[in-house]
Amino acid sequence: MDTTTLYDSTAKSPEKHTQQLPQDKSHITQSHTIEVGKLGRAVGLKGALVFHLMSDFAEFIQAGTMLVAHKPSRTLIVKSITKRHSSMLITFEGVDSREKAQELVNMRLFTSEQETRAKCPLKKDEFFYFDIIGLAVIEAGEVLGKVIDIERIGTTDYLLIKQDSQAQSHTSTKPSKATKKKSKIFYIPYIDTYVLTITLASPTQSGGVFTQNAKSLCE
Repeated sequence: MDTTTLYDSTAKSPEKHTQQLPQDKSHITQSHTIEVGKLGRAVGLKGALVFHLMSDFAEFIQAGTMLVAHKPSRTLIVKSITKRHSSMLITFEGVDSREKAQELVNMRLFTSEQETRAKCPLKKDEFFYFDIIGLAVIEAGEVLGKVIDIERIGTTDYLLIKQDSQAQSHTSTKPSKATKKKSKIFYIPYIDTYVLTITLASPTQSGGVFTQNAKSLCE
């Protein structure tokens, strides 16, 4: 079986945050948690900045796209985004000078899960990072831990797992005292050798990442 495909946080579409004046912030909510990129240095005199894409969906970012920065809270409406050599340049509505652009340097930009799902369609057996984070990792009925993050190293995704302080059966509600062990963090490469299948959480099931050969990675 080929391992299913993960998409960086995805809206990380570009990873996947206008001008400095009073703004309506009523639409900025805690739902804007999907990081799509980070702004780099200002370029030129007309408000352009280097944009560091942190997503598998570059097409997500286009003129008119609304992104959110949290510190400070503000909205940015994309005016243009272009590729120049090995980098991307982005401009925003209302940011028309180098001075205004410099106020945005190093800001991290976010979108919402709702926008991500609407604008970044997936194929069968493809998942967003945020769908996987939080799932239990289960091997032969034993819960090895929980996915707390995903890191891409080279071309391979690695699931960052926090081991439960008590190992337990996937079907058991009361772990045995004899199985207690210290919590620790370990990685599982997202490849066929270790990952068998993923079941997403739903109202009727808790979901999980089902593995093989992964238990040895946390011992």
